[in-house]
Amino acid sequence: MIAQSHRLSLRLTMTLADLVVVVGSLALAIALYRLAGDAVVEREFALLALTLTPTTAIIFHLGGAYDALRLGRVQVLCARSIWCFFIVVCLFLATAYMLKVSAQFSRAVIGGWVGLTTVGLVGTRLALRSLSAWRRRRGLDLEATLLVGPRRSCAAQARHFARHPDLGIRVAAIAGDVAPGEAVAASDGLPTGGLDDLVRLVADHGIVRVVVCGDLAAQDLVMRVVNALIRHPVTVQYAPDLSSFPIFGLRIVDFGGQPMLNLSASPLTESALLVKWIEDKVLSALFLIVSCPLLLAIVAAIKLTSPGPVLFVQERHGRGGQVIRVLKFRTMHHGPLAVAMPVAAPVPPGDPAPTTAGTPARRAFGDARPDDFIQATRADPRVTGLGRWLRRSSLDELPQFINVLKGDMSLVGPRPHALKHNDQYALSIHDLMRRHYVKPGITGLAQINGARGETRSLSDMQRRVGYDLEYIQNWSLWLDLRIVALTVVRGFYNDQP
Repeated sequence: MIAQSHRLSLRLTMTLADLVVVVGSLALAIALYRLAGDAVVEREFALLALTLTPTTAIIFHLGGAYDALRLGRVQVLCARSIWCFFIVVCLFLATAYMLKVSAQFSRAVIGGWVGLTTVGLVGTRLALRSLSAWRRRRGLDLEATLLVGPRRSCAAQARHFARHPDLGIRVAAIAGDVAPGEAVAASDGLPTGGLDDLVRLVADHGIVRVVVCGDLAAQDLVMRVVNALIRHPVTVQYAPDLSSFPIFGLRIVDFGGQPMLNLSASPLTESALLVKWIEDKVLSALFLIVSCPLLLAIVAAIKLTSPGPVLFVQERHGRGGQVIRVLKFRTMHHGPLAVAMPVAAPVPPGDPAPTTAGTPARRAFGDARPDDFIQATRADPRVTGLGRWLRRSSLDELPQFINVLKGDMSLVGPRPHALKHNDQYALSIHDLMRRHYVKPGITGLAQINGARGETRSLSDMQRRVGYDLEYIQNWSLWLDLRIVALTVVRGFYNDQP
């Protein structure tokens, strides 16, 4: 009950703080506008301040801005608050437009209010997390927690809590089917007991949270703990040991009222996909408009320097493994070249690296055979002089912004591989196809970390896939924007073939 009261007071405090930030930022924006020597209509802004108070409180609570204040990641807390404030601003603008009073509100004041509020919302959450960390280091605001289950599972869970002191969890006791002397030795002197001692341990040590540890087959243990504590107002949680499972995108979802545990699925929620969709459409459209002169210049240069089409179209795997047609500026000669090129043999499972040794030479083709995949190499004779520069500067990828507008690709994501390239490595890298939980991208985490260009060995591809999966599991709008910025700063020039 004490922990529940603390969470309620924390929620109320943050609500009041957000109201002060929203209304105070509006007052500060008006004051700064006056200092600039401009007049404002005070009555309209006073009415706005009055309506903002209940609107902000309702939207922020409904939007989950105060969910998991103690345990949530600070990035998620900041993103939720900014998203909720964005909804408040949209409601204000829509209402002002429909009432035909939008002209009475200074755009400079509104812009200043939005900027100041955004900074204030982020600042309050950073301050909250810093204050919470300071108090927890001094043993305050910690939740007394009882771990229940096999000795090894409880010890692993206790180590996890110890590695994350920001969670505010204090392991107060351990219970399980072990001998009392053995349990004490394994629990660093913590109070211990059997499953029959659950009620006593909860009462004696002020337990507010009970965590059941075990594997996915521990249903009997979970049922016994829940039944034993059903008359006690404590939080009971289940922390199954999934370390032996190749889990990807672990999340509990509501499936028509039935909870389901995602063991291998895209970790991006519907709201995250919506944000990424907006990001793709807006940024790709802006880029195509701004870069139109450059695109026309490249088109003219390709037509003047070598015969053949301007664009090279190749089928590649998109989201869900579906085949998409990816656009690039043509960088190779159009038609067969009288030159022998080795063909890489498929990689058998367990082979340390793909090899071309011992494989028959064959006649290489340029872009006239897009379905005939031969990976580009350094000093590849198929590449034209202009094409070599386009590939090094990554300008040959610019038509893929059209793929982004069409919805086949994303601005940021794993780079799309040729179909035969995927087939070549799918048996050797068991989680390679997990890259396709999201749309392929023009740039990605692998590219800004140097994992781009020719893959000369299995380890090269494993490194690239590792970056791709890390990106998918840790996706955020800020990560996308960071990758875009780093692509412009250091990832634009490509030293690979």
